[in-house]
Amino acid sequence: MSRRIVLPLFWTAFLAPVIAWACEYVTVRDAAFQEPRDIHRLVLFTREGDEGVDALETRMRDWLSSREGTVNLELRVVDVESESVDWSEFGIPGPPPSTPVTALIGTNNKERRSFFIRHWEPAPTEEELVGVVSSPFREGLREKLLNQVGVIVHVPGNNPKRDDLEDLLAGIETKWDEKEKAGISRVTLDRNDPDEEMVLSFLGIPPDGPDWVGVLFGRGKAMDPWTGADINESELNGQLETLIGECSCLTTASGLGVDLPMVWTEEMDSQMEFLREPLDDEDTVALAGVRNSPMGGGPTLVLGLLFGSVLVFGIGLFVVRSRRQAGPLVTHPGR
Repeated sequence: MSRRIVLPLFWTAFLAPVIAWACEYVTVRDAAFQEPRDIHRLVLFTREGDEGVDALETRMRDWLSSREGTVNLELRVVDVESESVDWSEFGIPGPPPSTPVTALIGTNNKERRSFFIRHWEPAPTEEELVGVVSSPFREGLREKLLNQVGVIVHVPGNNPKRDDLEDLLAGIETKWDEKEKAGISRVTLDRNDPDEEMVLSFLGIPPDGPDWVGVLFGRGKAMDPWTGADINESELNGQLETLIGECSCLTTASGLGVDLPMVWTEEMDSQMEFLREPLDDEDTVALAGVRNSPMGGGPTLVLGLLFGSVLVFGIGLFVVRSRRQAGPLVTHPGR
């Protein structure tokens, strides 16, 4: 049997029960505090003969090392003259016109793509590095994210602007505060605030444009936003409903958005209020397993592995008997 057939089947059978177990007993919103965050990249582009590159690299690595485990950033050094460079990996069409230069490249695991955010020549200062992961807006989000279902962020439009949105969003907030003990929050972000240039660039919000509304949850994970006339109560409620639903192998927090570059610590995780409290010893053990291990363990995992093995064997027999060729199933994300 072809490895191209066997390996995807094996990993599907092996991982599905494990992922389902890891999500069991928690809502999608709660699971967001257990899953790894999206890691974005500072990429130092260089070529042979560039001066001062080692010092730039050392300075940025030292800054990141001093904050290890608290920022979702990593450093890459790329030789632009290397023929093996895949520029789509950095969300740009080709090499920068001059080097050395450092770019902030976002990672969208949900859509399996990278996107360019901004650059510095030759590299960000320490103050600018701090600005990549911290700002008044993000500092103000933490308590809300830890204690509520999510946060609705409204960036008012100026070309054009909807006059009815304040009332619409206030109504959603009121209904959710009545519906869920944790409730939701609503915040406004100025699209021309110089202190929030990084956040605005990351979210793709231009200086001029229509109203922008997005839901943030977990450790600063941004869901697909809505703009202008497309902003409506039904769709926003639908996104919030997803967050309070039970996490599963088909509906996970990581599949719903992209994490902002943001400072987050284990201590903050420990302060998170679960939407669903453990009801008995079994739930308590399950939640502890999710917190302490990305894969899980114990009887449930063993059963999952046994199930996976049986499923692989059964599918293998089916493929051999039918002698059919299988191809990859590609799902295109969309609304």
